[in-house]
Parts: sequence; C-alpha cells; structure tokens
Amino acid sequence: MKIGLIGLGRIGKLYAEILLKNFDEIEVCAFSPRLQKRFYDLTHISRFKFFSSWNSFIGDHSIIGYIIAAPSTTHYEYIKKLIKFGKPIFCEKPLDLSLKRIDKIHELTKDSGFPITIGFNRRFDPDIRQLKKEIQTGTIGTPHIVKITSRDPAPPSIEFLRSSGGLFLDMVIHDFDMARFLLDEEPISIYSEAEVLIDQEIGKIGDFDTAISTLKFPKGTMVVIDNSRRSVYGYDQRIEVFGSKGMITTKNQRDHSVIKYDHKGSHMTPLKDFFIERYYQSYVNEMTEFLKICQGDKGQIVTVNDARQATKIALAAMKSIKNQRQNLIQ
Repeated sequence: MKIGLIGLGRIGKLYAEILLKNFDEIEVCAFSPRLQKRFYDLTHISRFKFFSSWNSFIGDHSIIGYIIAAPSTTHYEYIKKLIKFGKPIFCEKPLDLSLKRIDKIHELTKDSGFPITIGFNRRFDPDIRQLKKEIQTGTIGTPHIVKITSRDPAPPSIEFLRSSGGLFLDMVIHDFDMARFLLDEEPISIYSEAEVLIDQEIGKIGDFDTAISTLKFPKGTMVVIDNSRRSVYGYDQRIEVFGSKGMITTKNQRDHSVIKYDHKGSHMTPLKDFFIERYYQSYVNEMTEFLKICQGDKGQIVTVNDARQATKIALAAMKSIKNQRQNLIQ
C-alpha cells in the first residue's frame, strides 16, 4: 500500500520514518521540489520513493491516501489540489492560520465523501488517553481546575518562526486542543499574557517566547496553561486535573525511572529530549488510525472543526494580549 507524503521537513521525515519502521506493508511516496539532506538516509530503503515532480507524484494512482506535512501556509492549496482524487487526507496542524481559509477547506471537503483528519497527535498519547478516560468515568468527580505545562527545551529557528504563525498558533494550539479534548467542551473566554524573556530576536519578528493563558469553560472549569520556548532542564510536559473527588496527573517521561544516589545527591536520567521522543507513540497511534481510514475502515479522526476551534482559541488569545483584557471566544 502506498501513502503519499507532501513535505520533507522535520515533521515530514518523522512521518516517513514512522510509516517505514512500524508498518511493513506501507510504501512511502514523498514529494518535494528538492531532496533535503535529512532524507538521504531514507533513499536506500526500497519502500521509500522520492518525487521532485508534482505531476509524477499525483500520477501514481495506486496511492491510497495523502499526508500533508508541508508548511502551514501551503496546506489550503495542497488540499485543493488533492481533493479531486477522492482519497483520505491527513494534514499536520495547524490546518491553516486563517479561520476564513479553514472554513473554505470545510466547504471543499464536507461533501467529498472522504475524511480529512488533522494532526493533533497528543490526543493519541497513551497517558493522555488514560487521563481522559479517568475524567469521563468520574474518578475525580467534576473537574474544577486543569493545569497544563508545556515548555520546549529550546526555541526553533527565527526562520521557522517567521512562517509558523507564532507561539500561539504553532505551539500553544496543542494545549488549547488538549483542554477541549479533555473536557469535551468549548471555552467561553480566555485571558492571556505573553512576554519575550528568552531571545529578543523573537520579539523583533512580533512573536513571544513565554506565555500564560487562563480559560473559562461553560460548567465553570478553569484551565491554566503555561508555555515557554526554553526549559533548561528538558522537555517539560505535565497535566494536572483537580476535581471534586480528587486529582489526576501526568508526569514527564524519562528513558527509565531509576534514581542514583551518591555523595553529590540523587540523580535521574534526563527528561525525554523533545516532542518526537516524548510523543513518539502518539504519532504511531495516529498513523495507525489514518491507515485504517485509507483502507476503508473506521478510524479515529481529528476533524476540521477541531482544528477550527483550536485556531479560534489561539486567535482569541492573541487578541487578549493585544487588548490586555479577557476576551470572549465567539
């Protein structure tokens, strides 16, 4: 079975490697105007084929589904080009930086007869799925407060940030989606504060590297999200849900939990390096569901509306920062 992959950056390589290493029956047909160095180590694999010609790429009618892992500014155009083939599409988040274009994508795909699923991979993480299950079964009663911590080990390049949509549309959007996913509700308001505390070059392009957001949900649940582009001790990913009957949490992950004690104190192995290492299994699970869809089975999807809602929250957060006040999410 062949899967078409569009985009050969860091996330594109990740999807290619996951498909090739975890699904022996899959061939990856990758398109890019040029072959990037990061893909040289895949070219020797018989199940990997590279296309530099768009016409040759789409001319392979044996492809059963497409993955769009190109820059977010190109997603809309690629979806328009692919929709006529009537095959499932997986699009990396954010679906788009504009609500208007997301609405256009919805109009393009709603009657197409095939699904489009969006890459909010953390929904497929085993820890987070268990967290949601505990909430749904009432283990902690009614959720009162949710705290989400998401801190990267280091900022991405300025070149990447220029086209990423910024801190809220690139990074925090994962956490906004997570709040919706865990609570099965849409937030009604948000208040965000953001600063440039790590790298002034980030501020020069109109972006931020540190932020705190507080969201209010219809049943009264409050969600606090803190984000940083640089955590000197590693990739910090934690969630705490406090409710009327107790509390549940997810911890940071390490290669192992052994603690060493000596005259200098206690020592543990470092945190998982970054999102690929921490959330690797979520990407595998995500691709498993997409491949089910490509084969005509029912797989779990993240919808265009999910992408729209997360984007709407991110834009509301940016408006809150600009106006320095709480912003209703409408």
